[in-house]
Amino acid sequence: KVMMRQLEVISERGTLWAGLVSAGQTVCVGGAERPCYKMAYFHDVSSRVAFSEAKQACLMDGGALLSVESQSEQSDMEHLLQGGGISDGDFWIGLTRGGGANHTLTPCPELYQWTDGSVATFRNWYLDEPSCGGEACVVMYHQPSAPAGLGGAYLHQWNDDRCNMKHNFICKYQPAVTAGGGVVTQADGGGSFPPQVAVAGSSGAITCGLCTAVTSQ
Repeated sequence: KVMMRQLEVISERGTLWAGLVSAGQTVCVGGAERPCYKMAYFHDVSSRVAFSEAKQACLMDGGALLSVESQSEQSDMEHLLQGGGISDGDFWIGLTRGGGANHTLTPCPELYQWTDGSVATFRNWYLDEPSCGGEACVVMYHQPSAPAGLGGAYLHQWNDDRCNMKHNFICKYQPAVTAGGGVVTQADGGGSFPPQVAVAGSSGAITCGLCTAVTSQ
């Protein structure tokens, strides 16, 4: 019964966060044949979400947590984050550590897989990551205010983290999927309001209008 209640709570919260995501603008990169993306960035740190909640919100919006399949796509994400005018806060991506019958014989970094089924081997780990242990989910580091010696050096690189930690997240959509629209429902159920967005200009291959799919006050 306890487990069922936990699933119900996750489902209810996932519906709210899916509303947050669907209210943001989808940013498409490189033409109609390329994937599209949406950032869910929460100004209110207490409204950020665990990995499972981020994963469900993207699924309910017709996408999946971000898979980064090449250096080019990694660069696109960096341009998007830099152009969005957003402050500190790491982003969940759809990379998580799996197991299996022979997982004890497999080096830890090789156990990480994309939740959308992608099989690309591209990785952008920070030095000495993943640290493994109890950290089985992955964030893209985003602390732009950090000095170079205190985190700035690994801006946009990847770090494994505990899956119950609270972060922002990025959803990815296949070209045929149309996502977006509606109003933002606060994650605490406190009502609706128009999405607050950060205005950005062109950056490299990306042209961002309203880039940030945000948030709760």
